[in-house]
Amino acid sequence: MLICAVVFAVSFRAYTPSDRESAAGTPPSHTAFEANLECHQFVKDRLKAPSSAKFSDFSDSLVMGTSDGPYVVRSSLESQNALGVMLKTRYMCTVTFQGKDAHLSSLDFDN
Repeated sequence: MLICAVVFAVSFRAYTPSDRESAAGTPPSHTAFEANLECHQFVKDRLKAPSSAKFSDFSDSLVMGTSDGPYVVRSSLESQNALGVMLKTRYMCTVTFQGKDAHLSSLDFDN
């Protein structure tokens, strides 16, 4: 009896759609947390010293949007400028998703 339950559980999971895409092929839904992480990467791509970036916690960020997008992320980070001085910078990033890919719509920095 136990073996039947284990086989059923394994086979059920094998045919269960993944968390990112349903069996019908509907596009994956995205979360505010994913949008925030994508914005981190878009911001890092524009920094003089990307390895020095220290982003604010997710709980300190403002993320607006739905899984259909777009998402608008307002947050801040500390990073080194060209002279090596750590500066705090605020940013607003708008990101959209097409399938699994994230696309930057806009990115603005404030000091």
